[in-house]
Amino acid sequence: DMERTHEIAWADLCASFFRPRWMDIPERQQALLLSLARLGPGGHPLGEVAADLGVAAEDIGRSMARLVDRGDVVQPRERGPYEIALPRLDEYLRTEVIAD
Repeated sequence: DMERTHEIAWADLCASFFRPRWMDIPERQQALLLSLARLGPGGHPLGEVAADLGVAAEDIGRSMARLVDRGDVVQPRERGPYEIALPRLDEYLRTEVIAD
C-alpha cells in the first residue's frame, strides 16, 4: 500500500542520506540545526537561534556561517533570517534525532 511505500522510502532516505550527512556535522553545528528544527518552518534570526540555545548570537555566528557554506542552511538575504536548506532535513531532525 501507499503508506507502507512511503515509510520504506523515508527510512531509506534517512539511512542513506540524512544520517551520514548528520554524522559528518560537528557537534556545535548540529546544535544550531536542531535549534532551527525546533523553532519550526521559516526563517529565524540568529538572535532567536541563540536564545533557543541559551547563548549569545556572536558565539554562534561563525558556526552558522559554516552551515551556510556546507549548504545545510541558507540565509536568503544578507543579515536576514536563517533556514534549513535541505528539503525534509527539519523533519528528519524532529522525528529521528530530537525524538530519540
